[in-house]
Amino acid sequence: MAVSMATPKSCSILYLEIGKKLSANELTSGSVKLFNKGKTSVLKKLAEEAAEVWAAVRFEKPEDLALELSQVWYYLILLSFFYPDQQQEFSEFLAETDNQLPSSAETGNLPKSLIHTCVELTCDDRFLSHSKTLFGLTGEIARLNQVSLADIHSHL
Repeated sequence: MAVSMATPKSCSILYLEIGKKLSANELTSGSVKLFNKGKTSVLKKLAEEAAEVWAAVRFEKPEDLALELSQVWYYLILLSFFYPDQQQEFSEFLAETDNQLPSSAETGNLPKSLIHTCVELTCDDRFLSHSKTLFGLTGEIARLNQVSLADIHSHL
């Protein structure tokens, strides 16, 4: 699978980078601009990316799927900053994903479950629980479609 020219980064590093940009309120940053539009705007982007994962599983090449999975992870990381009370545990969870694909016991139509869990996330504030489920589903989708952790990290 082709790797992008950018140096691959882990979820933990992306989390730290986004946190610094938000703390500094870097108005030139796309992450800061989207965050400043509010949680609903980030949730919409997350749902959009989940739908694009579904389409990539059905119609695209594995490298396209890796990009879509990385974007789901990116929006989950950005969304985490709306839940300061859950941030410590979320950052610890991200550290676990730096070296292995997350997993899920979910079976069946994983892309559909991904979209459904995104919808559930818009309905309540159980961010940590839903984000772990979403990371697990993306990990299983990656495994089933021969997408590696390095492939996803190359797009973060």
